[in-house]
Amino acid sequence: MLQLAGDLACSDDAPDLILTEFASTDVIQHYHGFDCAATNWAYQIADMAVGRLLHRLALAGRMDDYVLVIASDHGQAAIHTALYPQALIPHDRWVSEGASLHVLATDPAESESIHTRLRGLGVTPLEGAHLPEAVRAKGLVTFVAPDGCAFERRPPSAADDATTGSPTMVSTHGLGPGHPGDDAIAIVAGAGTRGRIASADLCEVAPTIAHLLGLAFDGSAARAWL
Repeated sequence: MLQLAGDLACSDDAPDLILTEFASTDVIQHYHGFDCAATNWAYQIADMAVGRLLHRLALAGRMDDYVLVIASDHGQAAIHTALYPQALIPHDRWVSEGASLHVLATDPAESESIHTRLRGLGVTPLEGAHLPEAVRAKGLVTFVAPDGCAFERRPPSAADDATTGSPTMVSTHGLGPGHPGDDAIAIVAGAGTRGRIASADLCEVAPTIAHLLGLAFDGSAARAWL
């Protein structure tokens, strides 16, 4: 992917903005965790790929034409227990993403029952400010698993009444707001960049890119990093 990005950046009709993803670090860390040879390999490959892109730009005399923005979309934390929502929720109106679980419960009694079952496993609901008011009014609630736990579909090998088990993914995201295990990183390098910012927000990535392109970014209170 970064080889293709280099081809575009060094072409005769180079675009102003190139967006790409290097996904191997994400996938491998999900299934292998942090401190292992596979994860170290994935980050070394990603580092070399970025190095090849910069080398390509340097050879083409395009280093001053671009600012490089490298951002992770989330952090990850170690998981030791999988929680099985289908054993706790009496319907299929739910979807999980790592340690986050979204449930639509339209009946008050059913909603209370779901809250009680999940609470028994240390699962807590979020206040809901991240959700549009319209879907909150319909009964959509986001729950967050406790530390070291994440939501997964129960595998066929598990007992029918099993509510927990060994995780398929030993490292994941979707943790509660402000959880240090879900901190992301961002690196902005090139002309016009400045020193380290101690703390920032992922919502500020888009305004930063817009600022670099000389574009207005209306409708957002988020600031640009530059």
